[in-house]
Amino acid sequence: MRILHLFDHSLPYRSGYALHSHALLDAQRTRGWNTVQLTGPAHGTAGSADAGGWHYYRTRAAPRWLHGWPFLSRAANLALLHARVQYLIRLARPHLVHAHAPALLGLAGLIAARRHGLPFVYEARDWRGKEARDRLEIQVARRADAVISPNAALLASLRRRGDGQLGSVMPGALEYLPSAQLRRRYTGPPRLLVVGPLAPSAGLDLLLSCMRELRSIFPGLSLRLADHGPLGGALPRQLERAGVQVDCLPLAEPEVLDQCYFNTDLALFLRQPGETDTGCYRLLEAMAHGCAVLATDIPGHRDQIFHGQTGILCDPGDRELLLQRLRTLLAEPATLRALGAAASAFVATQRTWDASMASYASIYARLLGRPL
Repeated sequence: MRILHLFDHSLPYRSGYALHSHALLDAQRTRGWNTVQLTGPAHGTAGSADAGGWHYYRTRAAPRWLHGWPFLSRAANLALLHARVQYLIRLARPHLVHAHAPALLGLAGLIAARRHGLPFVYEARDWRGKEARDRLEIQVARRADAVISPNAALLASLRRRGDGQLGSVMPGALEYLPSAQLRRRYTGPPRLLVVGPLAPSAGLDLLLSCMRELRSIFPGLSLRLADHGPLGGALPRQLERAGVQVDCLPLAEPEVLDQCYFNTDLALFLRQPGETDTGCYRLLEAMAHGCAVLATDIPGHRDQIFHGQTGILCDPGDRELLLQRLRTLLAEPATLRALGAAASAFVATQRTWDASMASYASIYARLLGRPL
């Protein structure tokens, strides 16, 4: 079986989106499926077409002079992308087209797939952005032969607006599972880790407002920020206003993040409703490393965390609840260790690519009318 994948961007950009895409390709190739992969105008044509051991076909972006006219720029990007998809369908002769969010890729893939009589799969990665984009996503999802969603809430939203098309939830998965034995026994002051990318609404202000009180209860409490992303420019001013010392790693390499996870008592994922993308991949990473995790109660997190068992959920924007849960957890190291062990076991058994591939195979087989 040969699958044409359409991605927004890819490695060497180390976003959660790109890492997830790379792992998906590895898992499908391991299963014996052939893949052809194309990135959209957002990635551009700069740099090598080979990334992470894979060859990517690229799509050039609309001319810069069109950027002042968003509608024309979007239409030009759609035309360029559609032409590339048509070219690859004729070149590679895939059995189906699998487009990943954003919806512009979905629309280009849908038009080309229909023209060539191929099944079309649309994989939604999040539900954010302007109303116009939401409308486009709805239209693409309604016309797709199958819709894949990273969480149940998003799939339910798409299905309410759809017409009974095949749908499935594909929670995040990890391509590697770190050894829990690498965690070190530690009896010093508690250590907190916040992993980005952090948007201005990500809840960091709430955490920083709690730090002075927490440090008065837990002397020596440390906080580290890793991959703070788009918040980077405003971060020094934010920390200065809060009056707390924080260790910052603007863009941590994978090996550095591994050590951060292993040397952390509690990892925090502070998102707001609608922010479900890269945070979920990082959340699974932390859980796989045996970190206890505290995350805001949003759909993407809710699919990974069973409150009180594999982690702790907290209502977005509720400072008092956040403070209360931090105080309780930091006062009980044994509870943190138990949550971390349960989180690691959950990822190792239920969030692997082997499990995800079984779900992909079921969808592909139904669309192609034959077992895989």
